[in-house]
This record gives sequence, C-alpha cells and structure tokens, in this order.
Amino acid sequence: MRRALAEDRKLRAEHALVAAQHPAPAEAGIEVLQAGGNVVDAPVAAVVAAADRLRQPDLAATLRALADDGPALLYTGDLGAEIVRYVQAEGGVLDRRDLAEYAPEIRPAACYQYRGFDVFTSGDNSGGGVLRQILAELDGCDTRQLDPLGPERMSAIVAAAARVWSQRLGASLTADTGCTDHLVVGDTRGNVVSITSTLQTLMGSRLTVPGTGIVLNSGMALFTDRPGKPESLEPGKKAITNMCPTVVLRDGQPILALGASGGRRIPNMVTQPLTLVLDHGWPGDRAVAAPRYHTTRGDPLLVEVGLPDETLAALQVHGHVEVKAWGSLDLGGQSPTLWFDADGGLLGAPDPRRHGAAAAW
Repeated sequence: MRRALAEDRKLRAEHALVAAQHPAPAEAGIEVLQAGGNVVDAPVAAVVAAADRLRQPDLAATLRALADDGPALLYTGDLGAEIVRYVQAEGGVLDRRDLAEYAPEIRPAACYQYRGFDVFTSGDNSGGGVLRQILAELDGCDTRQLDPLGPERMSAIVAAAARVWSQRLGASLTADTGCTDHLVVGDTRGNVVSITSTLQTLMGSRLTVPGTGIVLNSGMALFTDRPGKPESLEPGKKAITNMCPTVVLRDGQPILALGASGGRRIPNMVTQPLTLVLDHGWPGDRAVAAPRYHTTRGDPLLVEVGLPDETLAALQVHGHVEVKAWGSLDLGGQSPTLWFDADGGLLGAPDPRRHGAAAAW
C-alpha cells in the first residue's frame, strides 16, 4: 500500500502533469492508474518526467456524469453500485447501504481571533483544531518585535507547538505525507477558497475502480482497531484528520489564504507562514519559503536548513534537533499561498519546494 506515485499527485479530468521523483513509485502509481482505464503517454518502466501527459478519460466521464446527474449517482445510483461491486470483489465490506446512508455535513468554518485578525479554518477534529490552539498560545506572548527567524521567536513558536501536540497526541494521527493536495483560489472581489483534498496514504488504497478512473482512498488508516482510543474504529464515527485549509480576514476582507499537504506536519506548516505574514508583514511567497519546523511529543525537533546558528543552538533546549535538507518530505509536502497586498492587489505563489504553479486570468 505504501509503494506509490510521487507525492501530491495531481489528478485532472482528462489530463494532468505527472511529477515523479523516483522510478519505482512512479511505475507503481502508473500501474494503479492504468488499472482504472487511464492512458499514460509514457513507458511504465521509464521515469515519468514532469512534462509527460496523463489522460484520464474514464475519470473525465465520471465527473461529467456527476455534474449532470448529481450526487445521487454515487450514493444510490449506478456509480455507487459499481464501486461496491469492485470493493466486495476485492474482499472489502463496503455495501450499498453504507453509501445510501452517508450524508455529508456542511458546516460554517471555525472562526477565532488572532491579534485582531479573523482566522477561518476547519474544526477541532482536524488540523484546524491544532492551529487554533497554537495561535492561542502565541496570542498570549507578543513576538511581533522579535527577529522572525531568531532564537526568541522560533523558541516561542516551537514551545507552543510542543505543548499543543503533547495534549493532542492521545489521538495517533498519521504522519504520512501521502497523496494530499491543497489549492487556493481567489478573485479581486474578495471571494476566496482554500481546499485540501486527500487520498490519505500514497495513491490511497492503490486500487482504481475499473471504468470509473476513481482511485480509492485509504481513509480507514485514520482509525485504530484498539478500543478506548479517540480514533478507535466505530460505526458512523468521524475520523480525526490533519487537514487545515485556512482563510484570514481583516475588517471583513480576506488578506491571506493557505493550507498544506503533509499529514501531521500540516498545522506547523501553516503556522509558520501565517504568523510571518500577520506578525511580521512578510509577503506570502517569502513566508511560505521560510525554513520549516516540526515537533510532536516524543519526537526529535525537525528544522529545515536556513535557520541562523544561534537559533539552532537555542532550540536545543526543546530536545534533539535534526536539521533537514531544503524540501525534505520529513517536513511536509506543498503549501500554496494566496494573499492581498496593501493596495488590494491579489497575488499567489506555489510552494517553491514542490511542483505547482500560480495562475491568473
């Protein structure tokens, strides 16, 4: 299940750019997609380059049918029936009743204040709850006059994250970077969307429903079969996730939107650029390129190369510090960012560590 296509696979309706860093995962991912009827314009045995094109006609047809017929096609219709038949043929226990009784809950975003800004994000059963607690800790100590990458501020932000995670990790959230994507979209009228989507682990369950182009996720990995845990498996139970799509408003107007892929690392990946923008006035592209950090209970403190030596020395008080290379997956995936400048201009930037792009039209 863990052999797979390179991180953050972009699945498009009829075509996509395929990015792969290693031959074996690329081959495995292509095989998963081909099993669902997708056409890959490159030899399976070759390393897939970023310029290779992936066409997914079955997925395109599925998305068109959903657009035409609505969600009932999945929950009670022919598409759901096909998925159930395939899962059961593979030894799974999904049935038609599971789909028919599922009802998505659409809720207002969680909203809280940070230094006078309104921060909108996902709820407490997600990475948004971790972000909320970290920002609450930081709101109690004014770090705005400190060197953004200096020892005092970085020690404060790491300490806040460590305290929050020490309380949070009664739930064993997955740390796998997996197949997660994040995108942000906005317009000059102030409409902004921040979306995180995921297959969970790399290429999900590594199963594609033939004829549909749908790669099945591995969301059951968010649960445990051990009883008495916050994430213990129960009928109808909602999973605890790491996703943390975020939009920030000032005086009712959006000024920043961001999110990330990277499993348990996501809240820390969002905290660093968010606070650099709000507390220090950094533009979004500079903030998202700043050195990352990650800490949880019982694990070494991981930091990305680029922090000053005096900061690294000060962080030693938080335990063993491991300095990782720029772009190391140990510190997460991609984190695109959208922001408005002082004149109301709309700007966007991809994470420079990963494939991705910013586009305007």
